[in-house]
Amino acid sequence: MDDGSEGTGRRGTGGRLLLEGVLVAGIWLLFAGSLHWHDLLAAAALGVAATVGGAALRRRVGHRPATVAIWLPLLPSVAVGVLRDSWTVCLALVDLVRGRPVGGRIEQVAFHPGTPDGDGDSAAQATTRRVVATIATTLQPNSILVGFDREAGTAILHLLRPTDAPSIDRRLTEPR
Repeated sequence: MDDGSEGTGRRGTGGRLLLEGVLVAGIWLLFAGSLHWHDLLAAAALGVAATVGGAALRRRVGHRPATVAIWLPLLPSVAVGVLRDSWTVCLALVDLVRGRPVGGRIEQVAFHPGTPDGDGDSAAQATTRRVVATIATTLQPNSILVGFDREAGTAILHLLRPTDAPSIDRRLTEPR
């Protein structure tokens, strides 16, 4: 039966939803550290909640997983940043134990946050870019992305110990 919905981008949605649920359940089990029946039940419940919630959110705001998937190439640089910043934080801890100042500070970094109406990239893409920048930057132990100043076109960061390494991956600072 032809309902006119062909080519609307809905093909494969069930598989993606199932994958989301399985990933959330897997992460829960990884952190739970056991396969007891109550952990399996909690993982299944969280997987179902993630699947239903994700589907409802996408339907409500029209956000597609492909919008997030384009940022997957950032994962290696985030991993390197985590290792680099872990060393930096260890050195800061040694300085702290020795009574030396760590030198933390607040910095503003050029970042085009986009607008809710979407100038340059769509509002959904701008939101995704801000979220990915926040997560990717804050996962690195030396920095926390505090917020965005739309008027100044900057991101506000707290750095435990300033370094020469870029605070935010340059691929995130401008719209695609």
